[in-house]
Amino acid sequence: MPQDLPAFLDWLARDAAQAEAGWDGALILPSATQDARLMVIVEMPARDAADAASLLEAGQRRFIEAMLASMGLAPGDAPLVSVATRRPPGGVLDEATLTALTGRMTHYLGLARPRAAIILGDRTSRALLGTQWNPRAPGLPQLNHRAGTMPAVALAGVDLLMSRPMAKAKSWQALRLLHGAINA
Repeated sequence: MPQDLPAFLDWLARDAAQAEAGWDGALILPSATQDARLMVIVEMPARDAADAASLLEAGQRRFIEAMLASMGLAPGDAPLVSVATRRPPGGVLDEATLTALTGRMTHYLGLARPRAAIILGDRTSRALLGTQWNPRAPGLPQLNHRAGTMPAVALAGVDLLMSRPMAKAKSWQALRLLHGAINA
């Protein structure tokens, strides 16, 4: 994989050997932003996503923007990226593909160097954080990438957070820890 962000994004856009190359839908590359205060990571684009602005459904995006606002962040302060650059057929990533794509994502994170991350979804959290991920553990787990580590918060998927007040309340505790980490 290329060792600088512009070359990596170009490689990702042009390489026919990428897992998503044969999938339908728009190619949605991760953000070219470097050194962001925070990055929000989801597993895959929403159905019918056409660009980074539509990576999530409209209601989900408003929810994430409100969550960021509660931390004093504007959407531009926290790029939203997806592990998969296209939505897979049937909307499900098999384990082998998810593992390969998360390896690529950790390489990308090392190039983009955000200060911290919010990881949305159980599968995505497990894939990116590995065996250290424990939803009941105190403190913030560290996400390992090619340039080191960064604090991360692993939250439930957006739909679950939106529909279950208890999940939302528990997430707020983790977000408060993360807020402290990115403002230190």
